[in-house]
Amino acid sequence: MIIFYHGTDIYRLRQAVRALGPATSTLQANEPDDIIELERTLKYPSFFSEQKRIILRGILANAEIADTVHDLFAQHDVARLSDIMVIACQEGPSGRESASAKKLTAYLQKNSAQTTEFLPLQGIQLTHWINEFCFQRARTIEPVAASLVSGRASHDSWVLANELEKLCAYSDGIITADMVRLLVPAIREQDEFALSNALIAGNKRDAIAALWTRLRQGAAGQLLLGALAYATRTVLAVGDLAARRTPAGVIAKTLGLAPFVVTKTLTTISGRDLKKVAHTHTALAALDRNTKEGHVDLEDGLFSTLIDLS
Repeated sequence: MIIFYHGTDIYRLRQAVRALGPATSTLQANEPDDIIELERTLKYPSFFSEQKRIILRGILANAEIADTVHDLFAQHDVARLSDIMVIACQEGPSGRESASAKKLTAYLQKNSAQTTEFLPLQGIQLTHWINEFCFQRARTIEPVAASLVSGRASHDSWVLANELEKLCAYSDGIITADMVRLLVPAIREQDEFALSNALIAGNKRDAIAALWTRLRQGAAGQLLLGALAYATRTVLAVGDLAARRTPAGVIAKTLGLAPFVVTKTLTTISGRDLKKVAHTHTALAALDRNTKEGHVDLEDGLFSTLIDLS
């Protein structure tokens, strides 16, 4: 059986995967060893017909990965297997414009027992989701408060869920607009994190826009350089430990990071080439040195580094 989940609303996608029950294993489609493990599982089913639930992430990261996954699924006719469920996931943006990715997407849409695309919620759907989130925690939220918190979270479900958890813990019944104003930072305050978040996600457009916004607000270029360097170091450190199959909780403790930072980083680096992230970090180090020696304009260098981001 195949379950196909994809989309940019990673929080809701992850929640849907969790709702399917505990996984036998979680694999990355860009890791050769993980693909070998998946193929071995498909080729040699359990002697006792043990039910297995496998999460396979990053299936549409690029054309090569899409071809590999398509051929593997087709060869072993995964859709017809009764004792194995493969939850095929693409979290965040994908390379679906390639012919290989389109072929895999079409195959999954045709052969999956369930296909769901998780896009950011808007309007009444977003309001309903917020109300349900609070209801599950024995809380209610005023309509004005719901609108205010979603706006301050920029409709990012990861941020929104964290803020709602905070509000539910603070409130003993009804969440009011005053509580939101007290506990949830305004959008301008969240701009402090927009630049590093965009860099961690590898989103060139958002990173450049965030850099321009912060410079316009009067932020010091050296401060922004430090934020970018910290973001790249976070990606490299988390990615290195994740490649060694280190649990998220252990990664957070080892690096001294908040658990939600590690979780969000793990969801955004799936399928990314960490060698390119290391190249960005090296470029930032060179920029720091060259600006201090008076060879390069810092602001121009920051924009050039982000334009070269891949």
